[in-house]
Amino acid sequence: MASYFIYIHQLPFQPRRELCRILDADTRWEELGGIHMDYDVKTLTLIGQVLQRDKSPTWELLNKYSEQNGTIKRLFVMLARMDHQRAMSVLKPYVEE
Repeated sequence: MASYFIYIHQLPFQPRRELCRILDADTRWEELGGIHMDYDVKTLTLIGQVLQRDKSPTWELLNKYSEQNGTIKRLFVMLARMDHQRAMSVLKPYVEE
């Protein structure tokens, strides 16, 4: 199966949870969503409000990205542009070299 066709919603729970933990901890989900996924400030603010309900903003961001048929490969490229090695390492098994 080519990684181009592996969608975010197909990412297994454990790696998705780990990715969320990493991006939530350093709040880089905001950069990912705003700069690389091109979401507006209002959308990012709404995503960020899930913190008040003890939920993951990164999880919400990935749900939104999934609605646009976002792929793991495209997410990996965005994380590479951010030079976020730790987050990239979580997705590495799901993308080709």
